[in-house]
Amino acid sequence: MLSPPTTILRALRPCDFRSRQNAHIATAESPLTVGCGALEPQHRKGDAMEQPTAVIVEDELLFAQALTALVEDLGYQVVGTADTEQSAIDVVCERRPDVVLMDVELLDGNGIGAAIMIRESFAVPIVFCSSYAATGAVQAAVRALGKTALISKPFDESELANLLANAIGKGR
Repeated sequence: MLSPPTTILRALRPCDFRSRQNAHIATAESPLTVGCGALEPQHRKGDAMEQPTAVIVEDELLFAQALTALVEDLGYQVVGTADTEQSAIDVVCERRPDVVLMDVELLDGNGIGAAIMIRESFAVPIVFCSSYAATGAVQAAVRALGKTALISKPFDESELANLLANAIGKGR
């Protein structure tokens, strides 16, 4: 299980925020693609070992940093982070990741709403990480979206690793 002080402090890395005005979106350095359209995740052609990409949507900065470090340690390239519903939609549409890790409760809006909007244009697998995972309404909303998984915070790192691997496997 993620033990709040130990794992989070062990995993902290500074976020690469573009500016104070756009602090709700942090992205890795690579070309942007504007809009979602009916696009599929970007894959680097010709690479012997493709590194799957992820976007993390989490409104608690320390947890977002810890989750970023954990996901990178699992072999994923985190290509962006967001902390609001709109910034989640924007960064996922721009980056077209292989998988999205999304909190249900966000600073402005919620992850379910973001997922609905993302799914109108882009069929990316979404793993919801939430302390509300036991709530029946959250479970029903996540199930209704399809191509999703739900994990409760705090979570077991190996369980998250399995959910990500399954999401990527089903997404390709």
